[in-house]
Amino acid sequence: MVTFRHNLASILSAAGLICMTPRGASAAVIQGMGSPVSSPALNGGTVVTFETGNGGATGLRTYDIVSIRGTTELNNYSGQYNTIGQSLGNNRDATSTIIFDFSAPVSAFGFNLGASDIAWSISAGGQTYTFPPVFATNDMNYYGISGAGISSATLSFGSGDWVLIDNLTYVAAVPEPTTWALMLVGFGLTGAAMRRRSSQRATQALA
Repeated sequence: MVTFRHNLASILSAAGLICMTPRGASAAVIQGMGSPVSSPALNGGTVVTFETGNGGATGLRTYDIVSIRGTTELNNYSGQYNTIGQSLGNNRDATSTIIFDFSAPVSAFGFNLGASDIAWSISAGGQTYTFPPVFATNDMNYYGISGAGISSATLSFGSGDWVLIDNLTYVAAVPEPTTWALMLVGFGLTGAAMRRRSSQRATQALA
């Protein structure tokens, strides 16, 4: 019994140290030109190209772990406006807000954005970034945000504008230190309990 309690105390102490480990830095802006996966924060991420799905206007689209809310449609401008093949549009300014909901947290997300004539904003992880219009350029401008445990992001603007989004890229989040600590406690308690039962059976067999 003393050994079991000692092991339990050691496990809980280790878990406490992990829980107290400082969390990562706050959300940061991602931006550049080219494919979003060229960003170190998005390298190796999952890419949604919008080559499949209902092309007509709809208020909800789902691709893998991301659901997109807001009236959108699929367009094809043959490689223009920072897009390749089909892209996601806000239905000729039918909506001023597009929301990305992730069913599992991500550590970063970003996308190519084109055809904007006014400033737009991205909000996620406590960070809001407003970027200038890209107009009809085709330099493959991309924007995004990185941060711990992002579950939702909002793309919005203040007045009518028509924009296109392509190559939505996201990276699955790495479990937080607290999650690892809880897993450690669970594994430790299970192992200690199994050793205790084995010791009890051995003692009974010798009796």
